Amino acid sequence: MLDTTLSLQAPATSHKGKDLTVTGQLSAAEPFPAGTTVEVTRTDAEHPTGTPVGTFPVSTATGEFTFTERPRETGDITYTATYKGDGQHMLATTQTTVTIAK
Repeated sequence: MLDTTLSLQAPATSHKGKDLTVTGQLSAAEPFPAGTTVEVTRTDAEHPTGTPVGTFPVSTATGEFTFTERPRETGDITYTATYKGDGQHMLATTQTTVTIAK
């Protein structure tokens, strides 16, 4: 099994009601198969146990993925991305937190 690295990049702060774009990258020594996806959940004051954001396709060429949300509440939002692994690649997970202001 190959080690898998997953990362998320987001601004440290954003504003309620404005588009917030989060990008990520999935990487390993060997390429990922076509159709590879990453699942993202969001944890915030309204959803302390987490709520699904979606399942996003990973580019087979670059390993990148992206999603955009429009936060409806102020405070900290933590996004958790998970790659469940496959026959060659290990599971990977990562988080990033964004503070949402008015």
